[in-house]
Amino acid sequence: VSHRGRVSFARPGETTVFVRYLDGRASMRAALVEEGEGYQWNGRNAANAIDERVFAKLREFRQNPAPVCDDATFLRRVSLDITGTLPGASEAKAFVASTDPDKRAKLIDRLLESPEYAEFWALKWADLLRVEEKTLDQNGVEKFHAWIRDCIADGKPLDEFAREVLTATGSTYGNPPANFYRALRVPVDRAEAAAQVFLGSRIRCARCHNHPFEDVRQDDYYRFAALFDGIDYEIVENNRRDKHDKHQFRGEQKVKLVALSELDEKKALKHPRTKKPPEPGLLDRDAPALKSEDSRLVEMAAWVTSHRNFATVQANRIWFHMMGRALIDPVDDVRDTNPASNPELMTLLSEELAANRLDARHLIRLIANST
Repeated sequence: VSHRGRVSFARPGETTVFVRYLDGRASMRAALVEEGEGYQWNGRNAANAIDERVFAKLREFRQNPAPVCDDATFLRRVSLDITGTLPGASEAKAFVASTDPDKRAKLIDRLLESPEYAEFWALKWADLLRVEEKTLDQNGVEKFHAWIRDCIADGKPLDEFAREVLTATGSTYGNPPANFYRALRVPVDRAEAAAQVFLGSRIRCARCHNHPFEDVRQDDYYRFAALFDGIDYEIVENNRRDKHDKHQFRGEQKVKLVALSELDEKKALKHPRTKKPPEPGLLDRDAPALKSEDSRLVEMAAWVTSHRNFATVQANRIWFHMMGRALIDPVDDVRDTNPASNPELMTLLSEELAANRLDARHLIRLIANST
């Protein structure tokens, strides 16, 4: 991009051009397509709707798809992508020797029902939900990870899963999703984590000023963060080894939601500009006011899981784990000014996930069965 704002391509391809000035922002997709003299499509028939979107993009750029991989390569790739494990030698030999025309689809179904699938994808969610021993202790980690694994094994819809995490209170041992708030000790950290994990919205910039890339003002940020104020802890015991490390916990805690009217004024979240506690509200200036501050986490979780970004960021994250590159990059930066590399495919994945009870298995199966 020149100092006069002229965009030039160094080589064929497609990119996003983003422009901002003061509080205005806009983006567009720009592409340079090779002439491709004599180009002819030699791709195969689409196996499903994913192939249709991918092939349409390839045709647009005058490219042909890679050939279908052999059985041994497919077995290795799909096993690692779905379960994080490699097949045994006898299983591999039997799969390659099989003449069943549906053996790949059957293998995918078998992997999705295996214990390894739930264990592997629970690790991915454990990273997102801060399942870490220093703050949760070993017992908390084991219980939270086991809960996540069981949710995945049981096929719990992602919106239900998210609501249980975002509204969890009580014992961190007796109600494992309450560990999400045990790991996040201050309102701003809770708000940022909830927005990034479940909405694909990186709102941290708005902690200090209006967001330069999103339509999130500093007032919006603190209104949303105020929803997470009043989350307090009853520390049943803390046998930490390092007495000087206040972030280390070893023992049971109980997460509780305190009425905002009962908060200690000295500890309450303050807006840095007004120096006053902000009025709690959703991360949307047009959203209705809360019906009750006492049910603020429930109302927040319902709004988050019904937001248009919820299905999009979950579908994008699944695509990223299966394919190694997200359609929206970074994977958790979903906004109008950061469009997908293949918008039609991203829309398809989001709609497929939403239309099928937000069932991660359905989308993984669809991706794995594409060619």
